[in-house]
Formats: sequence, C-alpha cells, structure tokens
Amino acid sequence: TGYTRDGLESMNQNMHNAKALIKKAVASLPPQRESRCECDQALKNCIVTQPDSIPEESKEKLRYIIEKYIK
Repeated sequence: TGYTRDGLESMNQNMHNAKALIKKAVASLPPQRESRCECDQALKNCIVTQPDSIPEESKEKLRYIIEKYIK
C-alpha cells in the first residue's frame, strides 16, 4: 500500500484524536435543542400524498426525514 510505519502510526493517532474531540463536542451539546422556530416540523403539512400511494422504495430512501409524518 505504500504506507510507512510512521505514517500508519500518525494516521492511528489522528483517528484517536478525532474520536476524543467528537466525544468532547457531543458531551458539551445541550440535551435538547432550544427551538424558537418550527423548522423541525416544516414537512408536517407538506406531504399530501396518501401514505399507501408512496412507493416503498421512496419511503425507505426518505425514512429518516418523513417517518414521523407517514404512518
């Protein structure tokens, strides 16, 4: 692969540093986002297609965005 021992050790250390930084950043986030707008519910009244008319492939592809609105 062309990687040297020092190069691999450096990449490994960078990975550990990144993980530690991410853990620290996530731990400092507030437990719940303070919402002063309703942008987290922007799709609430926008999906007018009947759920049984939406192809399963589309439901699966968009599940993280639409699952709370498509029952």
